[in-house]
Amino acid sequence: MSFQFKILIVEDELDYQQLIKKHIELYFNNIFYDYEIKLVSEDFNNYENYKNAQIIFLDICLKSHNGIEIATKLKKENSNLLIIFISNINSLVFDTFMALPFFFIRKSCFDKDFENMSIQLRNFIDRHMKILELRINGRTTKIHINEILYVEAVLREVRIVTVDQEIIYKSSFSNFLKLYSNKTLIQIQRSYAVNLSQVKSVGSSDILLSNNEYLPISEKYKKSFIEQYKKIIYFKFDT
Repeated sequence: MSFQFKILIVEDELDYQQLIKKHIELYFNNIFYDYEIKLVSEDFNNYENYKNAQIIFLDICLKSHNGIEIATKLKKENSNLLIIFISNINSLVFDTFMALPFFFIRKSCFDKDFENMSIQLRNFIDRHMKILELRINGRTTKIHINEILYVEAVLREVRIVTVDQEIIYKSSFSNFLKLYSNKTLIQIQRSYAVNLSQVKSVGSSDILLSNNEYLPISEKYKKSFIEQYKKIIYFKFDT
């Protein structure tokens, strides 16, 4: 499995496009160990351009296109997508809230805003998008933490369920959870913990994950789980 981050720069002003690219190369080497940059300067409504992207730098005013509308549609398809808006109209920051952006960079304060965004992005990556390395059968297996759906205690092993595979790791459940100082995984039962970023909704007695699988939540862990969940996502749940 590849863990290369895919970064898009969607900007019709070529000078700014190159400026963003230069700053990414300057700041992001200390954030990502591997990434690729794709430049998009036309055909903005072709959503194949955005396929598999994880971070998008998106100008709001794109010739005859509205960057906020593009971002809103993309976020509906992928709620984990990080949108970083760029604009020379500072007052548009309030209009961007509907797309739940990660950051808003003002062209008039580009250097300062980009540096501040990079600091926040590093903190976010450390918390939500780390790569976990496990020794399994004498080999190192890398798992992108953000791709974990949930983990389950099975006797003296841990069953790790990701978006595209299942892995069995020999460890006690408590020791495995201690690996997550970033609190990405939150217990919902004695033998289950879910990834907060993969939760779609919370009901009175269960949790719906991004793969449309339901897991029951016990009263013992429900209050603590909801407190953590509220910190990172907007949601509605039945009480």
